[in-house]
Amino acid sequence: MTRRCFVSCYCTVFVIFSICFLFSSQTIPAITNPHEDSQHIIIFRSTPSAELIQNLTSNYKNVGRLISFSENLHMLPGDFGQDFTERFKDQIELVSASEVEDKEKSEDGKPWIVVRDEVVRTVDNVVLGKESEEENDKPEKKRFRTEDSVYGGAMLQKNVQSWGLDRIDQRALPLSGTYSYPDSAGNQVDAYIIDTGINLSHPEFEGRAKWGKTTISSCKVDDDENGHGTFVAGIIGGKTYGVAKKVNLIAVKSLDVEGMGSIRSVLYGFEYVIQSHKSKGRKAKSVANLSIGTTYNRAVNLAVNELVSQGISITVNIILFYAFSFVTQELMFLEFLKAAAGNGDELGKGIDACSVSPASARSAITVGSIDPTDVLSEFSNFGECVNLFAPGQKILSSHPYQSSGTSIRSGTSFACPYVAGVVALLLSESKYAENLRPKDISTLIQGLATKDVIIGLQGTGSPNLLLYNKVDEIVEVIGEGVGVMVNGWYRGTALFVWFLIVEGIKIALTF
Repeated sequence: MTRRCFVSCYCTVFVIFSICFLFSSQTIPAITNPHEDSQHIIIFRSTPSAELIQNLTSNYKNVGRLISFSENLHMLPGDFGQDFTERFKDQIELVSASEVEDKEKSEDGKPWIVVRDEVVRTVDNVVLGKESEEENDKPEKKRFRTEDSVYGGAMLQKNVQSWGLDRIDQRALPLSGTYSYPDSAGNQVDAYIIDTGINLSHPEFEGRAKWGKTTISSCKVDDDENGHGTFVAGIIGGKTYGVAKKVNLIAVKSLDVEGMGSIRSVLYGFEYVIQSHKSKGRKAKSVANLSIGTTYNRAVNLAVNELVSQGISITVNIILFYAFSFVTQELMFLEFLKAAAGNGDELGKGIDACSVSPASARSAITVGSIDPTDVLSEFSNFGECVNLFAPGQKILSSHPYQSSGTSIRSGTSFACPYVAGVVALLLSESKYAENLRPKDISTLIQGLATKDVIIGLQGTGSPNLLLYNKVDEIVEVIGEGVGVMVNGWYRGTALFVWFLIVEGIKIALTF
């Protein structure tokens, strides 16, 4: 094909942002975010008047549609030019997240902050040592046929071809060659892939992949012309390489054939996920994954943090692709935005994840990468902004343009989908999903994680937590305070403590 061109009334959505950088084993250029001086995003902290929007649209080029995340956060992208940005030059300079959060709201719909509309891109093909990009694209070697068997309500996949899948269902090495997962397997959960699209006809998806929306104007083809989105979707829900093998996969194309887009296209993609999720009713369960690369950007971080505290049309909770945790009498809309920690500096070395977006957003659940020997990946970022780690190096998954239908890639882009898949498993276990508050999901994922097995984290400030998928092993929760037990979950009106019993070990979750 020609490639031309990205029993409670709670409603939960989990969005996973994978913030990464791209590297090559050969000459590695400095990481930059191409940007024309005229391209910016105006951020409003109160609703701008129709007259102001009309004036801006009439006087400047390429002004997009106003994105309204809440009554307190609106964004307008466009080519506003030097004459406009000169008036706000003091506000265009980057400031720290804390300084941004301390600023007051704008009055009468006046611009609050002006930020650059930067180029974002996928991150894959991270090559280490003597490997090359050609190695990533080699056809898969012939392997044993995988088989799934049922064991007491759980499924067991034999002859597992992906080490990442094999690793997350066991506490320690060596790998067993099998993958055990709950029979629900993400059933009735929607996974939004905000990326380069998905090859819907790929046999890995068994008809469960659907097209959602294309939000990048340069792309007119509703297909994955790059392969990155299909690869990510395979990790989340592919029949062979996926964590949640019954999840619905929805393509949101915000990046083009080169794996590139803009903050604008990503924000429109994010807006679509919110609207689509809301349209499906109060009990809709969703997880979304976004794998992009960018430097610190206030538009992204503000959107994440505002969604956590205010919501979009309905109350939204983001704990970061980050998670939103907010309740109204109408419904709880939880966005679990899990941000990849990132792929390091211009030399491919890991850096502090707090220096990139959206991993630096205060509501983000940030994911780092390990290699097949439980060692921190050299390219993975680290630090206090990282919440846990998952397999992200030499990962095998689906690809639309290889004769084998697969490829092998590395990057924190591919650690995040494993977390998205486990969230889908948790949501599909009805005894959990119907009663969980937004922040409970984050706590449970981290509480279930394997402790102290990752090598190379000393002195990084990162928690030594490795993703674990056995959500069905939560067998006991004991609470303190005023409340009732529902399907084994204690729901109280006062502060309380939950205790999980996992493999005989009691884990205290304090709220």
